[in-house]
Amino acid sequence: MTHKKYFILLLILFNGCSANFYNSNTIRIVGSDTMIELTSNLAEAYMKEYPGISIHVEGGGTAEGIKALINNKTD
Repeated sequence: MTHKKYFILLLILFNGCSANFYNSNTIRIVGSDTMIELTSNLAEAYMKEYPGISIHVEGGGTAEGIKALINNKTD
């Protein structure tokens, strides 16, 4: 799969976990340090294709991603 397809797959996954996805032009992704480089690259490519969308990618580990999701601090 291309990077774009992986990113779309990630967006679908995160969309299912977020009630605020469609209410904002900013997407915040928090989680796995092992995936941060790939996710950042995919976010950059997506933002080039869709300039009205801003994607913030942050590592911290899977546990931090889960905490942020529970506390509505990530999409």
